[in-house]
Amino acid sequence: MASVVGCGARNYRRLVGVYARHGVSGGWAALMPLEGMEEVKRNLRRLADEMMERARQAADEIATLLESWAKTNAPFKDRTGNLRQSIAGSWAQVGRDILRVVLSAGMEYAVFVELLHQGRYAYLWPAVAANQERILHIWHTRLKL
Repeated sequence: MASVVGCGARNYRRLVGVYARHGVSGGWAALMPLEGMEEVKRNLRRLADEMMERARQAADEIATLLESWAKTNAPFKDRTGNLRQSIAGSWAQVGRDILRVVLSAGMEYAVFVELLHQGRYAYLWPAVAANQERILHIWHTRLKL
């Protein structure tokens, strides 16, 4: 591995995996051996893995929070209890760095209860709206931002 000491290139130039650009000195870019880069890379990978695990824990906590809130505060009157029981919060990793939290209801008629009557019986979106601050707090606490 090499490191750039003093920058002298007018445009970005790739030098053994390190980018250099024109600096204040205007001199030539000089290379010198850099020790410990493998350890730095290992530590960065470990930190990225640790942050992703924290994000997974946050997503799980948020999914549980939303499910609980929706089941407890759903404004419709139960007839069979099936709709309330079918409300579920979950999360999935949909990309290398992307997590998706989902709040859903499993009954076929759930969409009509959520959207008809000017939203008077809505329970999914209100769960998210009512917990916005809490959701942000969970992310910041878990990820230590």
